[in-house]
Amino acid sequence: MTESTWTAGMMEGEKKGIEKGRKSVALNLLQSGVLDVEKIAEMTGLTLEEIQGLRAE
Repeated sequence: MTESTWTAGMMEGEKKGIEKGRKSVALNLLQSGVLDVEKIAEMTGLTLEEIQGLRAE
């Protein structure tokens, strides 16, 4: 494994971890019922469609 391959793998893993965290926060906010979907999208950077998908799970 070359260093550039390792670096690319680390960057991809970090990106996936951040995305998973944003979805987790959005799901918690949805479940709390404190904020509307538009505000959750604004705060997390997720799209309305992604948040609606979380709601369906």
